This record gives sequence, structure tokens and C-alpha cells, in this order.
Amino acid sequence: MYALIKDNCILVYESFLYRESLKEMPNAQWIPVDKVWTLPLQDSNLLSLKLLGCELRGDLVKQYTTLISNDIKPETPIVEMPIRIKPYQHQIKGFNLAMKHKGYGLLFDMGLGKSITAVAVAAARFKENEVKRLLIICPSAVMPVWEREFTNSTIEYNLFLLEGPIPKRKERLMKTCNTILEIAVINFEGTWRMIEDLLRWKADMLIVDESQRIKNAKSRQSKAVHKLAKHTKYRMILTGTPVTGSPVDVYSQWKVIDENLFGPSFYPFRARYCIMGGFNAKQITGYKNLLELTEKAHSRALRVSKEEALDLPEQIDDYRYCRLDPEGERIYKSLQEDSYTKLSQGEVTVTNVLTQLLRLQQVTGGFVPPDYSSICKLVSRAKLELLKELLEDILGTDEKVIIFARFTAEIQAIKQLLEAQNITFEVLDGKSRHKGEIVSRFQEDDNVKVMLAQVSVGGVGITLHSASIVIYYSTTFNLGDYLQSRSRTHRIGQKRRCLYIHLICKDTIDEKILHALTKKEAIASAIVDNWKDYFKRGNTHA
Repeated sequence: MYALIKDNCILVYESFLYRESLKEMPNAQWIPVDKVWTLPLQDSNLLSLKLLGCELRGDLVKQYTTLISNDIKPETPIVEMPIRIKPYQHQIKGFNLAMKHKGYGLLFDMGLGKSITAVAVAAARFKENEVKRLLIICPSAVMPVWEREFTNSTIEYNLFLLEGPIPKRKERLMKTCNTILEIAVINFEGTWRMIEDLLRWKADMLIVDESQRIKNAKSRQSKAVHKLAKHTKYRMILTGTPVTGSPVDVYSQWKVIDENLFGPSFYPFRARYCIMGGFNAKQITGYKNLLELTEKAHSRALRVSKEEALDLPEQIDDYRYCRLDPEGERIYKSLQEDSYTKLSQGEVTVTNVLTQLLRLQQVTGGFVPPDYSSICKLVSRAKLELLKELLEDILGTDEKVIIFARFTAEIQAIKQLLEAQNITFEVLDGKSRHKGEIVSRFQEDDNVKVMLAQVSVGGVGITLHSASIVIYYSTTFNLGDYLQSRSRTHRIGQKRRCLYIHLICKDTIDEKILHALTKKEAIASAIVDNWKDYFKRGNTHA
């Protein structure tokens, strides 16, 4: 569902599933010929549409931004926020509201700092003697992000990731004490597999990050999270996409916040908010009472979009992690040792070092380098699966996305992934012809959701500001290429904040390369003197 302004009215399109809720809005009219609802251009209607998850387009975005900016009042934290960085206003507001409730949701768009806000809440509750054990449940790709975020807290803590074989996880879980804040981080899959152990650990606080992963109340992981929530005093959910399929997604997530909010059973919830039809009346054919649903949900959660976070910088960086599959990890370590040996015994030049780095980077993208195998073989799907998850979240919000990758094999693999997901996309690589036409289709056609571009081809000389989200599957070693590629979205005509998401294989060269690029360091100029730092065995985290 989306809305536009025309002749001082709001026009709402593609709204069939929401027809009952639109009927409830003052002076709403259905125009059968145009298949559109018309509403008076009033602040209340604009706020109601936003609550319903309607996409605002054109001048409506500006109107909404002006409306909420006039309503924003500077806040101060109700208690100290124990973090080292200065919080933004929407983070202070989220912190204050979360501290007032035992269960609360931070529904911040990607890159708006919901994690650091949750860190502040947990740390403050620890200082208030309310929380000694914190359990964080999140996708595997986000687990290392929590390690990074807690370094910005000012409290003493012990954070450990529950990874690897289940017996090893259980053993690690039991090696804790309560003199400092104990923080266990686990993925969704591991949660239901270790549910009894996690219950015995008796966390005081539960944070469910990317809570849209439990939108299906019947799944094993959802049931496990609900069980943990019932036995935990303080609870938070974090997500930028609370509704990705239908308003029904709300039920399972808000059950973590407070089971009594929408009731312990899904069926009375469905009867209240869904219109049933189809065979034996078992299919959802529409929704009703959605204004009530959204107002009730937002009474215990704060929704903040990029447009509403007015004091944020214009460019935001985000990081998502994965680990190489076993075969890829084996090949990576073998190449790492081989590279170290070759450079130790031979001449260390910029060309030689970059050649060895290139081989390692090809593996982190999932492929063996040509000199290692007679065929270009896929040895790890880790980054591809991470990309797939991200796209499911982002494209559910009608955003457009640019994906940058370095190698031809990566481009081909990503193309196959997009085709399998029925995502309409354009490609800019070394084989592309009629570059201007490709760019125009992406810029102007709402159905084209993704631009897949090779960094060396799509990173210069074009404008792609119909998107504000960029995903770096891989990058070159050239600082100029990296900065130029960021400028494809961040340029004149861009009216939204730009988000840059970097996909990183943990404990690999990806971390070192990204560290250098984000610090605006030219890798080639310093690599000869510091080459050993790039080929260290074990953890290469910058």
C-alpha cells in the first residue's frame, strides 16, 4: 500500500487488504474507476497511514517529516545512559521509554542505533541492580555486532558468544558469575536446541534482535523465545521491519514484550484483526481494526524511520558478519599460510602483497582463486546466505538496493540468487552495454529493486540516488574506488540518509581491508611495511 498527494488530497493505492481500516478513517472515499481511496490531507490521516505501514511517496514524505519534526522535543535521559558515545535524540527517547516498561520494542530503521540504545538500557538496569544476566538472541550474522556495541558501554561485563557444538555451548554457559554483567549471545537456531539450559541459566533480561525472525508464532524458535520471555523479568525486541508480510507479524513479536497485550492465544487475535475467507474460510483475505492494532502495538514500542531521525549524519555504516563454511575455511587457512611463506621467502612488493590478498579475498566471497583450482568452484555460501537474509528484510520495505561486488564469479552467483528469489534487477559489469539505459531503468522503474554492480564499473560516473541503501558484498583495495562507489547514492538529489552495509567474513582479511577503507587509509601506500598484519594466523580483527 502506498500514498501520494494530488489536488490537496491523499490518494491511497494497492490497499485492498486494508480496506476495512481505511473505511474507518474520517471522510474516506473509494473511487472504483481509479481503484483508489481518497482522504483529506490532514495530519491525523497522515499519522494513521504511517501507523498502518503505508509507504509515503513524493511530497507526502516531506509533509510527514515536517509534521514529526514540529512534534519532536529535546529529551534528557531519565537516568544516566552508561555508554561512551553521545546518543541521538531518538535514542534517548527510546531509552527513556524502555526504562519505564518491563517489556518494550525499539523499531528503528537499519543503521539508527537500536543496538547501542539497548546496550544503554541493559547497562543502566545493571547499575540499578535489576539485571545481572542478559541473554541476547539474534541471527548468527549479528552476533559479533554485539561484541562491538558493548565496547561502548561504561560498565564491567563479560560477553560470550554461544557458538559451535552444543556440548561446548552448554559448558560455556555454566562458566559464569554474577559480580559483573554476564551477557550470553546466541542465534535463533541454537535457542530452541538449548532451551532447557537457557532456562536454567535464569537470565534477568532478554533482548531479541531482528525480532521479525520469530513472526511465525508456530515455529520452534518462536515457541522457545516465548518460553524464555515468560521466565524473564525484562524484555526487549529490536527490529527495523516489524511487519514484512502482513499485520499478523505483530502477534508473535509482541508476545515477547507482554503476553497479555494481545492475549496468550493467536486465534482470538486473528478473529479480532483478520478477515477470513477462501476454502473453508481458513485464508486471510483482509484485515480489520488495524488502527486499534497499530496504536496498541505502538503503546509499547517506538517506531523511528530514517526520515524521523533528524539529527543523524547523512551517511551511516552497518556491519554484518558470517563465518566461512568448513571447506572455505580450510582453503582460506591453507592460502593464508602459503601467502605468508611466499612473502617471507621472496621479495615484498606492493604487487606481490596485493596479489596474495586478492587470493584470500576471493575465498571470503565464496570462491577458490583460479591458481588454486582448475575451475571456479563455490566453496562457501556464507556470504550469499547472509545477503539473502538482508534482502528479505530490506525489500519488504519497498526500498531499492545497490549491491557492489568485486569479482565476476560473485556477480554471477548473486544474479542466480536474485533470480531464484524472483527479484527484478539490473546489472552493471564489464560486459554491460548501453550503461545509460540500465541506469535509467533502475532509477525510474519502481519494479526494478536491485542494481548489482561491479565496483570497478558501477562505482564511478553514474547517479543511483533512487536507492539509499548500499550493500558491499566485496570491495577493491583502492580507497578511491570505495569512496566513489559510496557517492553513487550520496549526491545531489538524494533526500534520504544513506546506509552502507558491509558483509564481512569474521576472522578473515575482510576485517583488515574494511578497517583500512573506513579509516580512509590507502592500503597500497602502507602495505609493504605492515604486510604481516594482513596475513596473521588466527584472528585478523582490526
